[in-house]
Amino acid sequence: AMESVKERIKAVCGTMKDELPSCRVDLNHIIIKAGHPVQEIVAAAVEGNYDLVVLGKHGHGLIDGLLLGSVARGVVQKCPIPVLTIKLPAEA
Repeated sequence: AMESVKERIKAVCGTMKDELPSCRVDLNHIIIKAGHPVQEIVAAAVEGNYDLVVLGKHGHGLIDGLLLGSVARGVVQKCPIPVLTIKLPAEA
């Protein structure tokens, strides 16, 4: 699972390198946990004392484009740290 996540992150970063040339991703510090996604993401962000939480999101239609998914919405609502959501490119 870890390698699959790293490969997806590398692919997304590869497509975004022109738009975000100074954004570096440290693939050695990816956190993967089991449990309720919102609770685990918020807990990891707080425990890690991070400055920003970045979440990828997929827009699957008009309604989804207007609303965040349940995990992203939950993290935005519950996280005391700023949250940035990014629409991910469609997978080929």
